[in-house]
Amino acid sequence: MQTFLFSVLLLCMTAISSYAQHQADNWYFGKNAGITFKNGTATSIRGGQINTVEGCATQSEKFSGALLFYTDGVSVWNNSHQVMKNGTGLKGGTSSTQSALIVPNPANNLQYYIFTAPDLTPGDGNTSLYYSLVSLENPGGEVISKNNFLIYGVTEKLTGTIDLTGDGYWVLAHDVLENTFYSYHITIDGVDPSPITSVYSGSFASNTSGYARISPNTKKVVLVSRYDGGSANRAVLSLFDFDNGNGKVSKPMVLETGKVLYYGAAFSPDNTKLYAMQSINSNDTLFQYDISSGNSADIRNSRVALSHENKGGAITLAPDGKIYSANIYTDSLSVINNPNAKAPNCEFRYKAFHLTDSCLYGLPNIMDYYLDIQTQVSCFGGSVTIGPDSIPGYTYSWIPTIGLNSVNVSRVVASLTQSMEYRLKIVSDKGIITYKTYSVIVDTVFAIISGKKVICKGETTELLASGGRNYLWSPSVGLNNPTIANPIASPDTTTRYKVIVSSPNCIDSAYITIKVNPVPKANAGEDQVICKDERPFIGDEPQTGYTYSWYPAAGLDNPTSSKPLAIPSKTTTYILTVRNQSGCYDYDTVKVTVGTLQAVVSADTTICEGSSVQLSASGGGNYRWSPSEGLDNPTIANPSASPNRTMQYTVVVSSGDCADSTLVTVSVNPKPIADAGEDKVLCVGEQVAIGSASIAGYTYSWSPIVGLSNPNVSQPIATPASTTTYTLRTELKGCEKFDSVKVTVKQPKEYIFTLNPSNITVLPDKHFQTALSIPSGVQLWNLWVNYDSRIVKFDTILQIPAGINCIATEQNGRLILSGSGENGVIILKFKAFLSYNTDTTFLITLIEDSTKRQPCEINTTRGNTLELGSFCGRNIRVVTNSGKNYFLTTKENGVNFGVGLTGIVRIELYDNIGSLKEVLVSGSLEAGEYGLDFDMPTGVYFCRMSAGMFERVGMVVVIEHR
Repeated sequence: MQTFLFSVLLLCMTAISSYAQHQADNWYFGKNAGITFKNGTATSIRGGQINTVEGCATQSEKFSGALLFYTDGVSVWNNSHQVMKNGTGLKGGTSSTQSALIVPNPANNLQYYIFTAPDLTPGDGNTSLYYSLVSLENPGGEVISKNNFLIYGVTEKLTGTIDLTGDGYWVLAHDVLENTFYSYHITIDGVDPSPITSVYSGSFASNTSGYARISPNTKKVVLVSRYDGGSANRAVLSLFDFDNGNGKVSKPMVLETGKVLYYGAAFSPDNTKLYAMQSINSNDTLFQYDISSGNSADIRNSRVALSHENKGGAITLAPDGKIYSANIYTDSLSVINNPNAKAPNCEFRYKAFHLTDSCLYGLPNIMDYYLDIQTQVSCFGGSVTIGPDSIPGYTYSWIPTIGLNSVNVSRVVASLTQSMEYRLKIVSDKGIITYKTYSVIVDTVFAIISGKKVICKGETTELLASGGRNYLWSPSVGLNNPTIANPIASPDTTTRYKVIVSSPNCIDSAYITIKVNPVPKANAGEDQVICKDERPFIGDEPQTGYTYSWYPAAGLDNPTSSKPLAIPSKTTTYILTVRNQSGCYDYDTVKVTVGTLQAVVSADTTICEGSSVQLSASGGGNYRWSPSEGLDNPTIANPSASPNRTMQYTVVVSSGDCADSTLVTVSVNPKPIADAGEDKVLCVGEQVAIGSASIAGYTYSWSPIVGLSNPNVSQPIATPASTTTYTLRTELKGCEKFDSVKVTVKQPKEYIFTLNPSNITVLPDKHFQTALSIPSGVQLWNLWVNYDSRIVKFDTILQIPAGINCIATEQNGRLILSGSGENGVIILKFKAFLSYNTDTTFLITLIEDSTKRQPCEINTTRGNTLELGSFCGRNIRVVTNSGKNYFLTTKENGVNFGVGLTGIVRIELYDNIGSLKEVLVSGSLEAGEYGLDFDMPTGVYFCRMSAGMFERVGMVVVIEHR
C-alpha cells in the first residue's frame, strides 16, 4: 500500500513552492568547476570540460533536472561531457560576459536555441549577435543549425525571459554604441529576425561588458556598465521596466554612475532586492538595493555594502533560492543565504561554498523566470492545491485542465498520475492580462519486489526492488547491503524481508519471503585401494527421505543405494548425488583404486645436520615406516624426517590384504664449523686478522667485503674505516653455518701532559715555579721531569688540587712523578744555579713513563725552556777590571778564596764520605779576597765553592792543636 509522508511532504512543498523548476539544476563554469542542485542542496561536482574566463550556459531537463548540455559560447558539450556533433565554432567568446544564452524551442521540446554574444576583448571584428539550434533527438545531441546572423554591433550582454503568453520567449541584447535595447521574440514559428527596438535617454555609458538580467517576475531589467577609463561618467548601474507582452524596455532609472567598475548583478527570488558588484581602485564591494518602492531616491538610499572581500565576479540566483557570487581565481563561491531579506539579515557568507576546481569571473547565464515558476510535488494518486488567492473582480482560467477539479477559479486541486505544467490566465477588473505558471511534479513511488523465493541453505538470491529513489530492507540479516535496490540475500533460515521504497516526498513498502530448505550431507566414504577380487562397500548408511544416485553406475551392484558394493574393473572415481524431498542436493566423491598394489616412495635425499625433509609414499591406504627414529609420525604417508645421522627407512604400504615395501635413504651431512673469532677493537688506520685457521674442504665467504684483504679466506686482514660487524659463512657439502665478529674502530684520543709556561726566566740561586697540567680522562700516571742537575734542583710541590694525588722523587737529575686523578694543575718549585758553561737556555723535558690508558689513546708531553736572566757578568769567568779573580786555595784548618764579581757565593763543607756537613757561605759577597777557618774535628774535609759558572773543590785537613 502506498502511504504519504505528510509532515515531511508539507515541509518539502513549502520549500519547493518558492523555488524554480529544474532547467537550471546543473552548472558548469570556470576551469572545470561544477555544481548540481538536483537534490535541493548545492553540491560540488566534477567531470565538466568547460574552461572559460567568463560567459557560459547550462541546460537541464525541466522535470527531472538531468543534465542535457552546456556551452561556453564557442563549443557545446553533451551530457556525457563530450563535444556534441557539429558542436564547435560558435560565434561567442570565452571572455564575453554573457557569451551564451540557452532558450527552449517552443515548437519542439527536443530542441534548444543557443544565442551567442561577441567577445569584444580581442578586437577580432566580431560584434554580432548569432543563434544556433541544438537537437537532442539523437543520442549525444547535434548542432543542426549554426551561427545564424541577427544584428551587428552589440555588447557582451545577453539575457532573456518567457513572454506574456507563456508560449514563447524574449531575448535581449544591447547596442555597443547607442542607448538601445534589441528584443528578439522566439515563438513556435522560430526566431523573429526583426527585433523590437527600445531607445532610452541619458548620457551614453560604456556598455561593452557587465551583466544584464531580467527579474524572475519578468518586470524589471538591470543593466551593469563598466567604466572604460575615458569619460568621467561612463559607468552606470541602471534599472528599467520590461513588458514581456511586447518586448519593450522603458523607464530608465540610473542608480549609480561615475568612475567605477560594475560587473555582476542579480535579483532576489521575490523581486524586491537587487544585488550589484562594484569595484573602485581594485576594492570590490557587493551591494544590496531595496527596489520594492520603485522610487529612485529610496532605492539609492537603501544601498548597503555586504562585503569588501569578493573579487569582482558574477552574481547569480540559483535554484535553491540563494545567490552565489564568484571569487575569481579561487576554489570557492560566496553565498547570500536569504536574498529576500534586508541586509544584514540576508546572511552573506564569504567563500561559504567550496568547489572541486577553479572559479574565474563568470557563472552560468540563466533565464530567471525559471526561478519564479511555482512548483509543488504530489505522490502518485495524491493531490495538491495550486493557484493564488482569489481577488474580487478578477477572472481566472487554467490551461490545460487535465486532473483539475475546476478550471475557472484561482485555486484548484490537481490530482495527477504524471507530472504536469499549468498556466493560469488572470484578467483583472480593468482587463489587464497576466499569466502565472505552476508545475506539479508527480513523485511516483511503487514498491515492487522480484527474486527467487525458495533457496537451499548456502545458496544466494538477488532481491530486486523498484519504484523509488531510496531503499531500506529489514531485517538486514543475510543481506550484503540493506540500503540498495538489489541486495544479495543468503539467509540461513526462512526469512520475511520488508523493503521501504521512498523518494524525498513519498513512500511505499512491500514484502517477500525467502524460504530456506535444508541441504543433505553427501558422504561417499574414504578413498580405497583394493586388491584384485576385493568387493568393498562405498558410501554411508541411508537417511530417511533422501534419494541417492551414483555416477558412473559401472562396477556398482546398485547405483541408487546409499552404500553400494563396488566391483570396478579398473580404478574409478565415483560421484554421489544426495537429494532431499525439497530438491536440495549435495555431492561427494570417492576414488577406488584397483590393481596390484605397488609401494612408491620419494627419492633418496641428503640433508644437513639439524634440518628436516618430508618423505612421501603412495600406492596404498595404510603406511608403516621403520625405524621410527627421526620421524614425526611413522604411520602416515608423508612423515617429516629429522635424523641426526644417515638413515635408511623402510615403508610398508598396504590396503586390505595388499601390501608392498620400499626403501629410501636420508643422508645427513654434518654442519661445518664457523668461527669468526673474538670481537676486535682497532684505532683508525690499524688492521687486524679476523676468523680462525682454515679447515680442508671448507669454503669461506665474508660479508660485507669492504675493508677485507680477501673475503673468501678463513682469516682475512680487516682494515675497516668504521665499526663493522663481519659475518662469516662456511660451507661444506652444501651445508652452511654462520658466525660474526665485530671490529670496533675508534678515533684516536690524545691526552696532553704539559709544563707551563713554555719559557721561564731564571736567575742563579733563585727559585722558580712550573705548572704541570694533568689532562681529563687519565687516572694513573707516571712522569719523568728531566733537567741538568748542575743548573736546576727540585725543591718541593707547592700545590696539588683536590682529586689528584702525586709523589715526587728526585734521582740523578730526574724528577719522578707518580700519581692518580685527572683534570688539574700541580705547581712544582725548583732552584736555579749559575750556568757552568756559556749557554743561556736549558730544557726541562717531560716524559710519560707508564700512564694507564685504553686503546687508541695517545699520551703527549710538553716540557718547558729555562732562559738565564740578565745579570752583570753572567758570561765572565775572570773579572779583570776589578783586579780580582775567582779562586779557592786550601790552608791548614781553612781556605782562602777570591770573588771576581760581586754576586751570590756558596761555600759548602763535606766530610770524606761526601756528606754535607755545613754551608759556610750562602749569599752575596763583594768582589775581593776572603779566608775561612774551620772549627771542625780533626779529619779530612772537602770544601766546594760555587759562584755563577765558577766551581772549585779543595781538600782541607783539619788538625786539632793542643
